[in-house]
This record gives sequence, structure tokens and C-alpha cells, in this order.
Amino acid sequence: MLYVLGLLMIIASVAALAFLWRRDALSVRLEGHDYYEHLQTNDPDNPLAALDRRSFVGLYERANRERKPKYAIAFLALAAAGTLPVLMILSALRGLVPLGPLTWGFVIFFLVILWWVGALWIALRYYHRRRPGTLEEEFRKSRV
Repeated sequence: MLYVLGLLMIIASVAALAFLWRRDALSVRLEGHDYYEHLQTNDPDNPLAALDRRSFVGLYERANRERKPKYAIAFLALAAAGTLPVLMILSALRGLVPLGPLTWGFVIFFLVILWWVGALWIALRYYHRRRPGTLEEEFRKSRV
């Protein structure tokens, strides 16, 4: 019963995170519409003002959207999906490695933590590698 409650809490947390992320994405889209109107009225010579509304809002959203929730969910999914295989491999190795129970518990604890750090490293690597540019950089990329 406790596992079911824990699983429901995890699902509710991910759903709340997704809801907040979606709300933030919609607010960024509205900011893009406002900024487009500002460019059209105050700076018509700007090359960004020559874009249609849909293209401009797409570029604005790509440059300013919050990316952390996507990578946080990816990290949690990777860590959760990989923990069980790590524990299964460690239990298969238990007979091959002659360690006492306290030492073996120590090894299991730190190898699971090492797996979680590895999963975090993978998520952060993708987070920083796929960093969007400024609005002008995204405009230049879209023109190429």
C-alpha cells in the first residue's frame, strides 16, 4: 500500500511539473506576441519585424522557453529506469565477490548513487549541449 501511495505521489509531482511547464510556455508565447507588436510599431526596420507573426513567435519561444522541467523529467526517468538493472547486476555479482554484509551494503549504496550521478551527468550534458541562442542567433540559424 505504501508503494502505491509513493507511486501516486511521484505521478502527481510529474503532472504538477508538466502543468507548470505548460503554463510557463503559454506565458512565453504571449510575451512573444507582445514583443512582435512592439517591433512592428517601434522598430519596423529590424529584420525580425519582417517575419510573419507565427514565425516570430516560434523563434521567440525557442529562444526563451524554460527547458529545465523537460530535462528534470528525463533525469528522473533515466535514474528510475536504471536503478533496478543496477541492483539486479549487483545481486548477480553478490556470489562472486566475497564481501561481508556491511561492506556489501556500502558497495550497493554507493554504486546506486554513482548510477544516479551518471544519469544526472547525461541529462546535464544534453541540457547544456542543446542550449538555445538569443533571439538574433535563432533568427540567423533559421535563415541558413
